[in-house]
Amino acid sequence: MPSFVRSEVTAALSEQAFGIASAELTSSTDLVASARVVLLEGTIITISLSVRGYQLGESGEGSADTDTLFESIEVLLASVSPLYVDARRNALLVKLHALT
Repeated sequence: MPSFVRSEVTAALSEQAFGIASAELTSSTDLVASARVVLLEGTIITISLSVRGYQLGESGEGSADTDTLFESIEVLLASVSPLYVDARRNALLVKLHALT
């Protein structure tokens, strides 16, 4: 049975597909799941989710990036990808126009 964090990362990345080039789950335990994400800019990042929140980099890598926690994947992606911000804005505008 998949862990909660694995299911959450998979679902979150699927929901954000409009604003990323690709994503692939790279590791998962009961407590931490990590994914390799290619941003629309072409930059490759690693995102990890644990009970503490989302982080850039593998959990436990010890890099400066892993010190910052994000409460959502949207906030994390917006912090590293201006093209994600544009794509998200456009996706929201399309949904808003569909309501009118």
